Amino acid sequence: MTLSVPIIANPQRTHTELFYVAIGHPRGGAVIDAIRTSTVIIMPVS
Repeated sequence: MTLSVPIIANPQRTHTELFYVAIGHPRGGAVIDAIRTSTVIIMPVS
């Protein structure tokens, strides 16, 4: 499965932003491998 999260461009961003994605308790026969969380880091434009 691919999950897309649109990020809105903000040219005034001067600092790093981050958020966490966590997937748990799948249903409908879905299976999750060992990695269940990830960190998304958005760097400012340099």
